[in-house]
Amino acid sequence: NIPTEIGLLPSLEVIDFSSNNIKGSIPSQLGLCASLIALAILGNMIEGYIPTELGLCTSLELIDVSYNFKLIGEVPSELGAL
Repeated sequence: NIPTEIGLLPSLEVIDFSSNNIKGSIPSQLGLCASLIALAILGNMIEGYIPTELGLCTSLELIDVSYNFKLIGEVPSELGAL
């Protein structure tokens, strides 16, 4: 799982957890990573929805959640403003 404590790292700029067999959901606490530029969690076993809180990461330029076949729902509209 991606730990919820990751939200305690507001200066974090890049997260690349690609192809690590990570299970569970994307924690909404990622929205607290205000300096986040890139989030790559492709090729895992992530499930559930993409949290709308990612829209709080106003520096976010890249998000890749491909090849996580248990993700459901649509890309949150909050990410369209980034």
